[in-house]
Amino acid sequence: MLPFTPKSFSSKLTSFDVAAIPEVSAGFLTRLRNTYGFLALYAEGWRAEASPPLRERPPVDRWLLSRLDAVATVVRAAWTGYDVTAGARAIMDFCDSELSNWYVRVNRRRFWAPDAEPDPAALATLHEALVVVTRLLAPAAPFVSDAIHRCLTGTSVHLARFPEAGGHADPSLDEAMAAIRELASLARAAREAAGLRVRQPLARMRVAVPESVRGAAFDAFLPVLAAEVNVRDLQVVASDEELVRLEAKPNYRNLGKVHGRDTPLAARASGHLPAEDLRRLERGELAPEFDDVTVAVFPFVEKFEVVLDRL
Repeated sequence: MLPFTPKSFSSKLTSFDVAAIPEVSAGFLTRLRNTYGFLALYAEGWRAEASPPLRERPPVDRWLLSRLDAVATVVRAAWTGYDVTAGARAIMDFCDSELSNWYVRVNRRRFWAPDAEPDPAALATLHEALVVVTRLLAPAAPFVSDAIHRCLTGTSVHLARFPEAGGHADPSLDEAMAAIRELASLARAAREAAGLRVRQPLARMRVAVPESVRGAAFDAFLPVLAAEVNVRDLQVVASDEELVRLEAKPNYRNLGKVHGRDTPLAARASGHLPAEDLRRLERGELAPEFDDVTVAVFPFVEKFEVVLDRL
């Protein structure tokens, strides 16, 4: 099976598909070459020997190398089990989702900024990631990986040892960045719903996250989130009660099965409940009364709408 068959072809057992070639070549391989080109553009005069040690690099750099460790483990296992497709897709997902479309984008100013030298830690991290990626990729794409590896190191990728986990795994960084990326996605969706383009800066954004997510790693990534969604002040609140307005919408069909002619009373009961009672109702702790009639609204409320008062 062609290692770089796109996911849209995943259900088809095929040895070769001409239609998949342009999609892969113009997609993943082009982005990989462009990522190398981005590094080469700003790394002029930089030497790998001058790389700062990992412990001195920012959390976002350590996160990327932690993710790279996880990918190396997955790919090594896939290659060992002769599952070429799984190995190739793990590399593609990492390069597209985490390396090119996230790490490079959110760190662009570290590579280029007016009247400033590129950050050596960023250069070193991107260089290390590309070296490992080309070595992981070599069994599936021997020519393009060798070309990029020679530019990075001066030697053939096929003379290098196959990568394995380098001891950089940090689950706390992985979990924190996953939360940051999810919040960024939600913020962009909220902006779109409100008709606010990302280029328009906002004065403040408040987010609520589970207590289990909070910690030093999460707090260290908050500037990344603020820059990504273009807000000046980012506040993390203790509870989503400070962010949302709950509104109950009665499901008349389900209410009618239980209350019959008293259905309007049940609907009015749910519609007049304050937010605190709605939360109690959602937990099953409340049977609201209306006009001296106790009505069982939950779970016959169709949904609770969560409305952001303001981005």
